[in-house]
Amino acid sequence: MPYSPLSAFRINARRLSVALYDVAAWFLATLALAGARYDFSLEAVQWEATFQYAIWSSLVMVALGYSMGLYRGHFRIGSFQEAFRLATAVLAITLVVGVVFIIAVPSFPMGLALAVPPGALLLMAAGRWMARAAFRAVARRLVRWRRRSPP
Repeated sequence: MPYSPLSAFRINARRLSVALYDVAAWFLATLALAGARYDFSLEAVQWEATFQYAIWSSLVMVALGYSMGLYRGHFRIGSFQEAFRLATAVLAITLVVGVVFIIAVPSFPMGLALAVPPGALLLMAAGRWMARAAFRAVARRLVRWRRRSPP
């Protein structure tokens, strides 16, 4: 196969689905924690800042995740190494995006900057754990099926 400059950005469907799940986790955590903390009674300006926070956090998560190897297949899904890198990425997002929003966006609810990242991390880790359990179950069934079928 000839070399292409885009070959460095190849990503398989499984890793793309992990990245999309991480984006959804940021949005779900933002929405759930805004509802839990503020009873969905934010002003329109605060909702706009909240969704901008979710957008920027998810964009930075995808960029950091790709650069750290989370979406390039460097780690098995649900492994301890991937969990460590995932927690490191979420901590970096908390420090960078959270602090920028607290300082630069006066309408941003400050409680979300500290509450959303652990919620998103919990959702992302739970999704990876479920995916690993599902992959393992499928692999076990495949091994049992191969043992039963005659050669």
